[in-house]
Amino acid sequence: MRLWRLALAGSVVLASAQARTIVLTDTNVTHMAALNDQLPHASWAGWEPSSGSFTTTLLNLPTVKGILIQYPLDAIPRAHRIVNAELSLPVYSTQAGARVYVWRLLVDWGVGVRYLFRRVRPERVEWSVAGADGVGVDRALEPTNVVVVQRGDSHFQLSFNVTKDVELWHAGAAANHGWLLATDENGLFINFKCPVGQPNLWQLTITHEPN
Repeated sequence: MRLWRLALAGSVVLASAQARTIVLTDTNVTHMAALNDQLPHASWAGWEPSSGSFTTTLLNLPTVKGILIQYPLDAIPRAHRIVNAELSLPVYSTQAGARVYVWRLLVDWGVGVRYLFRRVRPERVEWSVAGADGVGVDRALEPTNVVVVQRGDSHFQLSFNVTKDVELWHAGAAANHGWLLATDENGLFINFKCPVGQPNLWQLTITHEPN
């Protein structure tokens, strides 16, 4: 019995030692975009410092109706399983009570994506509901994760557990179309730093190990 327990303990230590963690950032993304209903033909329009004038310095929810982001997962060996996956986003400023949702996208999107269309080349394809708002059609029936900001703060990383989505994608049980980040209409804002000029802050950290 003792030898069996020692062998089991040894196998656990070995499996733990074989676990690996990778960090993907905004410099690795396949696609990223911001959806703004006030500028429905723009792929990037993040913050309105003055009426009718938009900048991409900050991505402001709810001015931006959704932020799209997709990471490639080809660096994870097929024979490995996902242990944990965490999406970490750089907050510039926010209000206490702001709520951020992470939704798994169900359809592909790409070149020219905007509030009205999920791509425009090689042909225009509309979202089922503008802004990828079609629950069960454009995005999953339920959000992957919801985080409520506990206090007004600035310059911190806001994290979401997205393990179940990465597991689905890596196993081939669902196609990887990335995520939609959105908020509700409670009047509270959250500003994310845009990766343009501030790279490597949008991070997806994945821990995986052999099956």
